[in-house]
Amino acid sequence: DFDPASKRLFLAAQGSDSLVILDPVRREVLHTLPIGAGPLNVAIEPQTGLAYVASRGAGTVTVVDAEGRVVANLPVAPFANHVLPDERGGVLALNKALAPSDESGNRITRINRK
Repeated sequence: DFDPASKRLFLAAQGSDSLVILDPVRREVLHTLPIGAGPLNVAIEPQTGLAYVASRGAGTVTVVDAEGRVVANLPVAPFANHVLPDERGGVLALNKALAPSDESGNRITRINRK
């Protein structure tokens, strides 16, 4: 996902279990952060500029700032699949079920900032 405020590109690197932060103008990797197994999706919350990374293998949503600092590692979704900012300054995390009988799956959790 691209953050227009910091002009940085945030990419989930599933093969290396990391988040890569790039400067697309200079074509430079600024940070490579290990964040947990299976990162699938990144969303920038526009009010704070924080990146939220859904890591399905780790079962977490990791929050990272534009300077590459991990702000939080939240165990909000055991099979985190997708994250999306909402209009109220929060982020929605989709927890995808492993199977039809998975009672902890197919739910949406709203993450509120403090």
